[in-house]
Amino acid sequence: MAVSPAASYATAQVDERIEHPDGPRAELPFDAPPEEWLHAHTSKAETVDTLAGWAPHTPLGQLTSWRLLQVEPIGTHHYGAHQQRPHWIKMRSLRVTGEATIREALGPNGTDVLALYERVTELTPQDAERLAARWHARDRLAWHTADRRRTAALADGRRAAGEAARQAGNAVLLDLTKGLCAQTRNASTSLVEALMETLVVRDLLDDRHYCTLTRPWQQALGALSEPHGLVTAGA
Repeated sequence: MAVSPAASYATAQVDERIEHPDGPRAELPFDAPPEEWLHAHTSKAETVDTLAGWAPHTPLGQLTSWRLLQVEPIGTHHYGAHQQRPHWIKMRSLRVTGEATIREALGPNGTDVLALYERVTELTPQDAERLAARWHARDRLAWHTADRRRTAALADGRRAAGEAARQAGNAVLLDLTKGLCAQTRNASTSLVEALMETLVVRDLLDDRHYCTLTRPWQQALGALSEPHGLVTAGA
């Protein structure tokens, strides 16, 4: 369960019970309006993905101030069989059982994903133009092969983390490139989205595919290295 620092239960501790503001309900149908429920997910990554949708203008880095409470439902609750949110659960009351972090929710490479995101927020329109040029000049056959491996890795348990990272990069680039032509906007955004997802599955890619997917950035802006702490295979 994602909890804003401003929420009334932002300081909730383990074993504490959280109630819907309107109190418990003995019976409530699955299709009751969203505001009738407290919402959570049984996947940390899906929680962050959903959170990014709730707060699309909140930088991913700032979401680290949110708490990810691990909870269990009390009383009336429903698991939402939703194609895009398979781990969604809604309830009226819950008990806090633990806590996780945004970095954990982004997978084992969460620290590097957030470091890359912070680097993306520092880009200039000129940087976006350089990225766009390298995107158009990439080896498309090698990219296609590596991209298929990246997509398969994301599908193997990292989809929600990848989507959260991708959306975060997308939001930054769309804002950054407002004054640029559509071709440059689309190309630079596509490159950054792919790179954010690549970092999510870095440990699942071999060096050849990782180098292919990171090469356009490196050719445009240099290695993914200090001071941001990212590990980069040789170009």
